[in-house]
This record gives sequence, structure tokens and C-alpha cells, in this order.
Amino acid sequence: MQIHLIHHSKIEGASLSLFLRNMGFQVNVISKTAFLQRGEGSNELVLLLDANYLAVLDKSEIKNICKTYESIAVIGYLKQMYLFFELLENQAGYICRNEEVKGFLKTIKGLNGNEYSLSPSILKFICKSRILQQEQLLQHGLAKYLTKTELKIMKEVMEGRKAKEIAEIWNRSIHTIYNHRKNVMRKLKLDGIFRLNKFCYNKRDAILTLLSLYQNHQLFQKLNLK
Repeated sequence: MQIHLIHHSKIEGASLSLFLRNMGFQVNVISKTAFLQRGEGSNELVLLLDANYLAVLDKSEIKNICKTYESIAVIGYLKQMYLFFELLENQAGYICRNEEVKGFLKTIKGLNGNEYSLSPSILKFICKSRILQQEQLLQHGLAKYLTKTELKIMKEVMEGRKAKEIAEIWNRSIHTIYNHRKNVMRKLKLDGIFRLNKFCYNKRDAILTLLSLYQNHQLFQKLNLK
């Protein structure tokens, strides 16, 4: 299997490249410029992409990736898993950054003939209850699990929107938005809008991933996980 590797850190990228070569893979470390200028790819190629790099690309660049490579695997933290869901039109994989060697290799090889491939620690996380998933990613105890609507409210807060603006965008009364926001603060055990704003901003990756898990629950039914 041939791998094209792009990593935000030259040192980590070189170390990962050496590891993969020692495992029998053909690896080419490519630059950002060469990566974005590539033409059509090959079915035998796998793009191994660092999540921190993928996170700063715009939608047109991500679309170009999906046209260029049929198989794409992302290495990142659990809270960055929302990036995986942006690649579902392709054969896509996600590898947790602290994954053991056996699980890492299994996920890479799993892209050969499979639509999706997730590393063992990701699969273990997905099998947890919703509240345990949320507490783990948010690193915060909850009074009760957050609903999809409440996570959407947190995303709006994370992006700096006030209640009036959210109400206009959602075409809902401002009192409805106040109630949703109040429920979020109650479940998070937070006092005051300032603390909620700060919390949501600091947990933006986790919020995006939890929301993506809600929106793509059918994917895990395909994998016979839920």
C-alpha cells in the first residue's frame, strides 16, 4: 500500500513516515503546496492527513482532497473527530492520536475495500452511552445528557451569537432560545452567560464532534455499533 503523508509538524511527520516504512508501507511525505496542486489520484493511494492540518483548510480545499484521493485517513484527537465526517463521500478512516501500534495499522489496512475504518479506541468510545461520550469529550460532569438541539445552541454560542440573533436565524421566539440556553447551563452546572460563553469557546472541537455524532448516527448502524 502506498501512502501520501502530510503533517503539520515536520518532526512528527518524519517520525511517522519512518515508522510506516518500517512496517512495510511505501510512504511519500508531501508539502502543502504539492498537496493542494495534485491532479487525479490513484485507487492504490491512501492519504494520511494530520487533523490539525485538515482543520485549517477551507471547504473548497477539502473538496479538492476528496476528488484527488479515494481513501483518506485522519490522525487526530478524539475531540477532533468531526473532521472525519467531512470526508464521508470517500473511503474514510480516523485514527486516535494515542492509538496503539496494532490498532493504528489495522485502521490503515481497513481502508482496503471498506467504506469506513475507525481505530479501536474510537470504536470503544462510540459504544459508550451518550452522557459518557459527552462527559469524556467535554471533560465536564453533566446533570443529564445534552440533546441535539442543545448542542446546536452551544455551537451558536461558540460562534459568538446572542440569543436574539439565534432566534432570528432559527425562526424561533427569543424565549424559546432563552429556555434552551437555560437548560444547557443547568445540565452543565454553569452559572451565568459569561461562563457558558467561555465554556463553549474552549470546547469548540468537542461540541462539533458531539453534534456530528448525533447527525451521523446512521453511520454507526452500518458498522453494527448501535
